[in-house]
Amino acid sequence: MPDQGASEETSPERPVLSVTEVYTLADAIDPRYRALVLLAAFGSLRWGELAAPRRVDVDLTNRSIRVDRQLTEVTGRGLTFGPPKSAAGRRTIPVLSMIVTDLADHLDQHAQNGDDGLIFTSPEGTPLRHGNFTRRIWPPAIGKAGLTGVHFHDLRHAGNPLHR
Repeated sequence: MPDQGASEETSPERPVLSVTEVYTLADAIDPRYRALVLLAAFGSLRWGELAAPRRVDVDLTNRSIRVDRQLTEVTGRGLTFGPPKSAAGRRTIPVLSMIVTDLADHLDQHAQNGDDGLIFTSPEGTPLRHGNFTRRIWPPAIGKAGLTGVHFHDLRHAGNPLHR
């Protein structure tokens, strides 16, 4: 008996935001998360990769961020820093010149202090939790930006054409 549905694609096509839509969303979200949105879109980073970088990983002079760990939530153990999803996940990504000022402003206003200080945190200064962000922060921003059906992960694909 053949595997039913094995040859059928059932996943809906995910939206790819335009540069204008990304900036509309960045303008709509709480200012604390503006650089997070821009870096997700134009750095093509996964949530866990965005939640893990420290100040020491950011080089604004050379416009780059080193990705060598991710933050994941493990049932029974809470938030855990570990290696990226794959060996290829360890990399240095370029920071597009169009978002350097936003990232620099974020570092000045919102990042933890010290070389090991996290770049992106909650308002209380704790590591970002994906569930809290997607429940509390994301829906109002999407609504204010006039977007529908957009997941945070969809940002990862918005900047791909800019890196070719």
